[in-house]
Amino acid sequence: MKDTCWKPFGFLVMDHREAQEFLNSMAAQGWEMADFRFGMLKFRRTERTDLRYFIDWTDPRKGEEEDYLQLCEEAGWELRESLGYWNLFASKPGTRPVPIQTDRSLEYERYRKKVLRRMLLGAVPSLLLALMVAVLVGIGGIAPLLLSGNLMVLFVLASPLLLLAGVVYVGYSLSRLLAWKRALDVGAEPSSPAPGWRQFWFGCRVLGRLYSSVLFVALLADMLLNDAFSGVHMVVFGFAILYNLTQDMERRPNATRHWGSACLVIAVVVLCFFARGPVRDAFLGRVPQWPILENAWLDPGGSFTISPERRDTLLGSSAHWVERISSQPDPDSSISEDMLRMEVQVWATSGLAERALEEIPAEMEPLAGYEGIWVLPNGYGSVDYLVRRGRVQARFFASEGVAEEALPAVLEWLKGVE
Repeated sequence: MKDTCWKPFGFLVMDHREAQEFLNSMAAQGWEMADFRFGMLKFRRTERTDLRYFIDWTDPRKGEEEDYLQLCEEAGWELRESLGYWNLFASKPGTRPVPIQTDRSLEYERYRKKVLRRMLLGAVPSLLLALMVAVLVGIGGIAPLLLSGNLMVLFVLASPLLLLAGVVYVGYSLSRLLAWKRALDVGAEPSSPAPGWRQFWFGCRVLGRLYSSVLFVALLADMLLNDAFSGVHMVVFGFAILYNLTQDMERRPNATRHWGSACLVIAVVVLCFFARGPVRDAFLGRVPQWPILENAWLDPGGSFTISPERRDTLLGSSAHWVERISSQPDPDSSISEDMLRMEVQVWATSGLAERALEEIPAEMEPLAGYEGIWVLPNGYGSVDYLVRRGRVQARFFASEGVAEEALPAVLEWLKGVE
């Protein structure tokens, strides 16, 4: 006979009574709650016959919680686990305590205020982020978002599902609150949710955990590989994750495990901080190495400078930089400067590039004698060149001194992508 077993725990806040009944039914079969991980409860065999469970809502940021926990302790309840805003209590050996909260009307009012507040706190940021993404897509298209960073890629791709899950969660919670209110009005007990909801919310919880893990990996990738992420970002994100893991640990029954996770996160962030430079230099990405004009047309006494920035994501890579060639043929002449400004997009597949890149306006003039190259005004009295080759798009401007030689050099450089 097995001494341990795992059971999915897919109950929401509004279903705390059903969750409590589930734990008590397991206790009646000789199983005691031992651990909670990734939406699963671990049970172990017990000889106790007086084991009972009690679940209640509490706000860990409220100062009066210590008094509340002390009251439960004196009543015979021992805190076993904290799951978000839930406290899971087990009866102490040799006791048969009664639940602290027994007035269903007061319990309803308490849950109504807290659940509605939690729904608003969870829904408003999600809606604002979705609105922000919609505005950014409307202004600049979806391509800049998909090339800005791995975190943004994952959020954009998952945002429809996240919004759908949020709508279902809000609708489900409101329907349960209304059912509870109707039952109170007629003096009856609220009906239990359909069995399928428990499996549905368990699946959502597991997917949420996996999504959070993937987001953390994407964050590390952005820290290490993308020029837009600096050491300051790493420190800020590291402290945010640490705070999320360690908040209110002094009362958690499994505080050691949470501290271990927090220390691991800090170690990873610190490692990224020191490894960023070597990893960034060694990672080639999809964009060929620049510069393009470093060894061209440089007079004695001249200088060459470049200011690059590159980003690599799951779906594509982007880079932009400026190459400047300064020369002074003789001491009596003035310093002249030529410039090449490049903006490059490289997508993971040609099909993705076709969907992400904007269509070429019909009024844009193609460059005579070339295929897939257009000339467009840049608003500064000169022109830019736009080049498309399969999954690659390059837009560049060359000053007069290097304009004639720049196009062949750029086309040769682009062969490193194709």
